[in-house]
Amino acid sequence: MKSFKSFKSVKKAKGYTLIELTVVFVLVILIASTLTSMLSQQVQFYTWWNTQRFIAEEAPLANNIVVRLFARADSFRTITTDGVDTMQLGFVNDAGATTYGVISYNAGALQYSYNGTPAWNIASGLSSASFNTVADTLQFTLTGPYGGQVTYAATPAL
Repeated sequence: MKSFKSFKSVKKAKGYTLIELTVVFVLVILIASTLTSMLSQQVQFYTWWNTQRFIAEEAPLANNIVVRLFARADSFRTITTDGVDTMQLGFVNDAGATTYGVISYNAGALQYSYNGTPAWNIASGLSSASFNTVADTLQFTLTGPYGGQVTYAATPAL
């Protein structure tokens, strides 16, 4: 007589099949690629946001101060000292004496000093600032931390 094995005596193999492992691996790759693209979009948005913030918030404040300084200045000239560009403003008082103020870029900040005493920061967090005089017109460009640029042009006694 032949004996048949009962179902209870058959042992199941432990582990996963190759198809199951492949499906899981493909799903993990899809999720990782989606997360990577989402992270890349967030970084681009953050960079854009900071560029716009510089142009929309910090640049107008710097513009306000610079316009007020140049409206009162009687003369100006650009000076380069030790490779650093500065703008010297001349102010003539009622007695006819001239005093000078200096706008300079130093360590990420556009600063204004009057008679050699630092007075205040016009703008901070800049990556660069450049001054140029073209036909009695001052042009200077402020570059924000994420590449946003604002160019100003002014003449003395606006």
